Amino acid sequence: SSGINAEWPLRPGDVHAHMPGYFVNRVGNTEELAVVSKYNSKDRTCNVHWLDTDKTEEDVSVYSLEFNRKFDFNPMDIIVCLVECALSSIGQIVYVTDTGKL
Repeated sequence: SSGINAEWPLRPGDVHAHMPGYFVNRVGNTEELAVVSKYNSKDRTCNVHWLDTDKTEEDVSVYSLEFNRKFDFNPMDIIVCLVECALSSIGQIVYVTDTGKL
């Protein structure tokens, strides 16, 4: 399953629509990083997997989360390496796992 249980259409410009694969943190706490695994627009909740904490998985309100600016990329984004790269200088993020791996 896609991990999305959404009412369609999604609200245009909805800053609280945290889709699976997005990196998020609690509002005002950029150190507490998580990856969204499921999004429910009807209940306005997300299931997130916290990275580097004792809590590994939790259902939280979308209003308590914000996009993490340190990891400002999402699935299907095109990425370009601007320094010398070992394999390729261009690629696409196809999937972000629950543990944050690309």
